[in-house]
Amino acid sequence: MNKLLLGLVLLTAIEATSPNAEHGNKKLNIKEVVHKYSNTNSMEFINFIAVDMSKVRHLVPDEYILAPASSLGVGRDDQAIFGIASFQGFHPSVDGRRTKVEKQIAIDIGVVIQEPSEASELGLSFPGAFQGYLFQIFTNDKVYADSLHRSDIPVQFNSHITYQREMDDETGVGNLEVVLSALAASLKFSDVGTGYAPANGLQAVFWHNGPNRKSVLHFQDDLIKEGNAYSQVYVRSDGPWANIVEGGGQGSCSSDPVSGFICVQAPSLNLRYPTGTKGELLIVRKQ
Repeated sequence: MNKLLLGLVLLTAIEATSPNAEHGNKKLNIKEVVHKYSNTNSMEFINFIAVDMSKVRHLVPDEYILAPASSLGVGRDDQAIFGIASFQGFHPSVDGRRTKVEKQIAIDIGVVIQEPSEASELGLSFPGAFQGYLFQIFTNDKVYADSLHRSDIPVQFNSHITYQREMDDETGVGNLEVVLSALAASLKFSDVGTGYAPANGLQAVFWHNGPNRKSVLHFQDDLIKEGNAYSQVYVRSDGPWANIVEGGGQGSCSSDPVSGFICVQAPSLNLRYPTGTKGELLIVRKQ
């Protein structure tokens, strides 16, 4: 098991000593499934950028505890993990109905957190699960975007996302370039995969406290191939992500010669889901 995935397993042990673990006489949480998602075949790169905790702490409600970058082996105890996932899934469906795109692209941006105490109560506690607090999603799938927006998930529909993947599906060796054209929030990723190995399934749980409700995106990936990778992440110097990533990761790299975007280097995971992924959108309420 590589260091990043081992770190995800270790995160579940941290929760036992977390101050969030005290329930007391609080009202119990209940969940309502509002949408279900699926696709037939998909792939994903996840960039893990170590950043100063002070740069993201104010963006995350106090009830969530940031996971230290050291827990994934990507940084120090006093750093958080800014994560960006670049996903592509074929033949996407929302609530059992095909959406209007053949290839769904989604860029999920957030920060890794320790497992919230309510995760167990809601059936969202899994060994080795990836737990994150969600800042923003960009997607080229309007049906998917609309379903998220109605539940206070911060999402933007964007038809100007390019996903150029030149990678061998069996070996996981190759390159991926993703470009998001979204004005100040524009991003670019140059990712290099160094090989796949069979792995156990992966659970990913993304939390977000919206203005009207708390929402959770949960994805279950039963069959996966995973491998280490490395990436160069480019952001606009005047955009919302620049202050977070600048000076972080594994150091800076040359600015993009065309756009002038600043660049940081980051370790990544290269993931492939040969049988697709299954997901659900949940609303959390007090009983």
